[in-house]
Amino acid sequence: IEPFLRPLRYATQTALRTLKQEDQVSLYTFSSHAERKVNLTHDKRAVSDQIEFFSAGGSTNINGAIYEAAQYLREDAPSSARRVIILVSDNVPTDAGGFSPQEVEDAVLEADSAVYSLKIPGQNPFEARMASKVGGKVNVSKLTADTGGEIFDVEKEGSLYIAFQALIQRLKTRYTIGFTPANPARNGSFHKLDVRLTPAHGELGKDYTITSKRGYFANRVGSAASQ
Repeated sequence: IEPFLRPLRYATQTALRTLKQEDQVSLYTFSSHAERKVNLTHDKRAVSDQIEFFSAGGSTNINGAIYEAAQYLREDAPSSARRVIILVSDNVPTDAGGFSPQEVEDAVLEADSAVYSLKIPGQNPFEARMASKVGGKVNVSKLTADTGGEIFDVEKEGSLYIAFQALIQRLKTRYTIGFTPANPARNGSFHKLDVRLTPAHGELGKDYTITSKRGYFANRVGSAASQ
């Protein structure tokens, strides 16, 4: 994604500026290992300024990056906050990173978070793209769908700036549906969720789409986010 590093800084700076002052952001970089560059902060500029020093190279350990970010949100983000992980990548994992796809997804759901993807065209050979589908590497399309997020494809949107703006705007329209489960036990077990609309709203996939988490762990209050 090296050709997109400079426009990424501008797009990030502009998009994050539209967030509320009380919103907090953090920043991780990753190749073979994930590294937290900026702790949770209200200073949005602290994130965009770091991009000035980015360089591309090495493997793509999406598994480890998402897992580490989810653990950090679970432990350090305010309990009342809506939590989101934005993955900026070509979505071609080349390193399983020691965490299985299921462990990564469970970590995101345990953090009461959702994964959104800003998909940037990469310069991966055919062999790397094929290898990304085996060996316990995360499927980003499945991960975003199961955690209530979405993929914003830079190629489809026309530019990185437009795609990032659309992603941030979607976060602003995200809402929470609260409910009281029939089984109130908080024993850490997983509970599936199925969010539906009545027939009066039309046909799913034709007249509307639903984006929601596939479930929650009983150690947290259940919730489902939709657009």
